[in-house]
Amino acid sequence: MNTNTMNTRVLLRYRDGANCKQDCSVVVTGPPDGNLVARLTATLDSGEFLIPQDCGLEDLRPQLAFTGYLNPDDHCWVEVEGVEATTEDARPMTFAALVDRAEAAAAAGWPSQGVDLDDLLDAEAVVYDDNGSACTPAGELVA
Repeated sequence: MNTNTMNTRVLLRYRDGANCKQDCSVVVTGPPDGNLVARLTATLDSGEFLIPQDCGLEDLRPQLAFTGYLNPDDHCWVEVEGVEATTEDARPMTFAALVDRAEAAAAAGWPSQGVDLDDLLDAEAVVYDDNGSACTPAGELVA
């Protein structure tokens, strides 16, 4: 834990089409400035949703999928549950850059929402073997 630098933890909740929920968070560089929090909140679809991959974050579905692989209940949206200060180490993205990217994605109509799920299921399917290693459905290890 980095005790010298104040960073921002964005609390997220993934809720699939079957209403299964899983919480996670991302830590970005810089403190949670009130103006940036307000801008992020104003950008969220329906006041609570964003698409991580449209904001420069990784697609969280593969790691949060309840079945260990993507299925038709999975979608691209996550709920933003809150923003808080933390001294945890952060990814190289700043909170300001995350907000800028979220605003750009919202202005563009959240581009990833138009991705065909069947194509995504074929391209990103991941299952887990008995050792917990991520594999393709064909059994090839995923790096």
